[in-house]
Amino acid sequence: MNRNRRVPLVSLGALVLATGLWGCSGGGGPTPPSNLIYSTNPATYLKGAPIAANVPSSSGGAVVSYSVSPALPAGLSLNTGTGVITGTPAAVTPTANYVVTATNSGGSTAVTLSITVNNGAAPSNPAPGSWTTVDTMGTARALHTATLLSSGKVLVAGGYNGDFLFSSELYDPGTGTWTATGSLMTARNTHTATLLSSGKVLVAGGYYDGGLLSSAELYDPVTGAWSATGSLMTARRGHQATVLSSGKVLVVGGYDNGHSLARAELYDPVTGTWSATGSPTFAPTTATLLPSGKVLATGGYDCCAVHVGAELYDPGTGTWSATGSPTFAPTTATLLPSGKVLVAGGYDSAGSRLTSAELYDPVTGTWSATGSTATVRVGDTATLLPSGKVLVAGGYDTSDFIASAELYDPLTGTWSATGSMATSRVDDTATLLSSGKVLVVGGYDTLSNFWNDYSPLASAEVFDPALLTP
Repeated sequence: MNRNRRVPLVSLGALVLATGLWGCSGGGGPTPPSNLIYSTNPATYLKGAPIAANVPSSSGGAVVSYSVSPALPAGLSLNTGTGVITGTPAAVTPTANYVVTATNSGGSTAVTLSITVNNGAAPSNPAPGSWTTVDTMGTARALHTATLLSSGKVLVAGGYNGDFLFSSELYDPGTGTWTATGSLMTARNTHTATLLSSGKVLVAGGYYDGGLLSSAELYDPVTGAWSATGSLMTARRGHQATVLSSGKVLVVGGYDNGHSLARAELYDPVTGTWSATGSPTFAPTTATLLPSGKVLATGGYDCCAVHVGAELYDPGTGTWSATGSPTFAPTTATLLPSGKVLVAGGYDSAGSRLTSAELYDPVTGTWSATGSTATVRVGDTATLLPSGKVLVAGGYDTSDFIASAELYDPLTGTWSATGSMATSRVDDTATLLSSGKVLVVGGYDTLSNFWNDYSPLASAEVFDPALLTP
C-alpha cells in the first residue's frame, strides 16, 4: 500500500456530496442515506414496451423521499416514496442522464441514471447473429443508395416505389429513427453514392422516367442540401463507383439503353469534373479497391451475355489488364482483412445461378475455390464484419426472393447459417454501422411485388453480430 499517495481534492468533494456529510448534525440526528444505486444502469428501453421495474438500493439511513431531474422520458415515472421507476416509454428518446436523489432529514445522496428509449420491437436477449426490426423509413423504396456518413448516420437517397424518388432520409443509430433531409435535385434510381474525403457524398448517374442520367450531385451533411457538380461523360445506370487512394472516384460499367457499357471515367472532387480513363473489356458487376491501390473488377456482362473474367485497373497508368481465371461471374465481392477478395454467388457463362465462392489473391493474381454457400443467391448483399467474417443476406434463389443469411469464416473457408431477416429482400442496401452492426433497408420482398406493382419496402432491420464467435 502506498501511504504517500495523494487523494485528489475533487474525489474528497465528491465523497462529501455523495454521502451527504454536509448535512450531518453532529449529534444524534438521522444518518443520511448513501451509495444509492439502481438495478439497471445504464438502461435501454423500447418505445411502447413496458419496462421491468428499475429498483433502487442504498446504505446508510432510511430514505424518506426520492426525486429526479430532469423529468424522465415520457411514459416513465418515479415513485417518490420507493424510488422505483416503472411505466411504458411513449416516445423515442436519445441517451440522456437523469439524477435521482434520495433524501432524509439527515442529508441526501444521488446517482446518475443513463436512459435510452429506442424504436422497434427487439428481443430482450438477442440470439447470436439476430436481426432486430427498427423504425421504418418515411418512404418505401428500392434501387436506392445508402451511405455511412462521418457522423455515423446513414444517408439513404433516391430509389423507386412506382415513382422515381427525389427524397432522402437519414438514419440515426443512436435513436433508431429516420428523419428527412434535403431532396435530390433530380429523382433517380440505380445510381451510385460515394463518400468523399471531404465528408460530402457524390451521387452519379442512374435512371429517371425513361431516360438515362449523366448528371451528378453532392450532398453536404453540414447543411443537409444537395448541389450540382460536373456531369458524367457517359450517361449510365447500374454502374460501379470506387474511391481511389488519390481521392478521385472511378466509375465503370453499367448500362445504356439495354446494353452494357465497357467504359470508365474519373471524378476529381477538387475540380468537380470528370475525365476519361482506360476502359475494361466488359461491364463489371463488382469493383474492389485493393491494398495496392489497384481496382479489381469481376463479373458483369459483355454486350448482352454473362462475362466470366477479371481485370485490374491501375490508377498510375489508367489502364486495365486481365488477372487470373475465375470460374463464374459473381454478384458480390468483399475485401478480406488478409488482402484477398471473396466473391460469392452469381452466374455461370450460361446464366445459371450458383452457390460457388472463390478467393482472389492479389499477390499471385490467381483464383482458388473456397466453401460454397448453402443457398443459391444472387442480388444479395455482402458485408465485412469487424470479426473478419462476411455476412451475406437476402437475394434471389431459384424461385423467389429470400430472407436467409449466412456467414463466411475466412479462417476455415466455410459458411454457416445465421439468423434470417424478418423480410425477404432484393434491391435493398446493407450498411456497416460504426457500432459493428449492419443496417439493411428497403428493397422488394417478393417476385410478384417486383414484377406486378413495384411495391417496395419501407422497413429496416439491424443485424447484431456482437455475440458471434470471432
